[in-house]
Amino acid sequence: MAGKFDIKFKNRFYKILKMYNVSDYLSPKQIKDVETIVLRSYNDGQRFYHTLEHINECLDIFIKVRHMCHHPLNVFFAILFHDIVYVPGASDNEVKSSQLMWEYCEKFDCIDAIAVYNYIELTKEHKIGHDHDWKIFRDIDMSILGANGRRFMAYDNALQFEYFHYIEVFPEKRVEFLESVDLENIYATEYFDNRYGEKARRNVKLLINHYKDVIDRRKKD
Repeated sequence: MAGKFDIKFKNRFYKILKMYNVSDYLSPKQIKDVETIVLRSYNDGQRFYHTLEHINECLDIFIKVRHMCHHPLNVFFAILFHDIVYVPGASDNEVKSSQLMWEYCEKFDCIDAIAVYNYIELTKEHKIGHDHDWKIFRDIDMSILGANGRRFMAYDNALQFEYFHYIEVFPEKRVEFLESVDLENIYATEYFDNRYGEKARRNVKLLINHYKDVIDRRKKD
C-alpha cells in the first residue's frame, strides 16, 4: 500500500511531467523506470531525512520557481536523483547518485544529462559557482536551513537518526559542517535569500551553539 509521501510524490512527479510534455520525449517505460527507482531508493529504511518527504519539499519549491530556470527539466531531474544513493557516513554518495542518474537518463533528449550529472556531484560541497540553474537547484536543496523552527529541528533530529552509528562524533561533525556555511552567502539567488536567508542564519547559529554546548558537557562528564 502506498504511503502518503509516495502519493504526494506521484502527484508532483506527473504534474511536472505534464507541464513540460515529457511524454513527447520519453516512453512510458522510461518514465515508469524513473518513478520506480525514486520510490524504491528514497523509501530505504535507513533514511530519516533524505526521504521522499525531502524530495516532495524540493519539488514544491521547484514548481514555484521553475520560471526562473533556464532549463527547468535539468533542475527537476537533479532533484529526483541528487540523493538517490545515500549511505550515512559514506563519502561517495554524490558520485554514485550521479552515476545512477546517468544510467537511467543518459539518453533522455529532454535534459542535458551532463549538466544534471555535474549538479548532483556539486552537492558534495554546495559551493555557489556560476551556473544559473545549479544555483537554483542548490538553493532548493539548501532551503531546509531556512525552515521554520519545528521543521528545522525535525530535519536535525532526522539527521541524528541517520547517523545513529556515528552518534559519538555527530556533534563535532555537525559543528564542522555548520561552521563551513558562509552565513552571508547561504543562498546563491536573491529570491531564496529574501525568503530564507535571515531565518537560515538564525537557525545555523542556534544549532552551532547547541552542539558546542553538547560537546562541552561531554568533556565535563
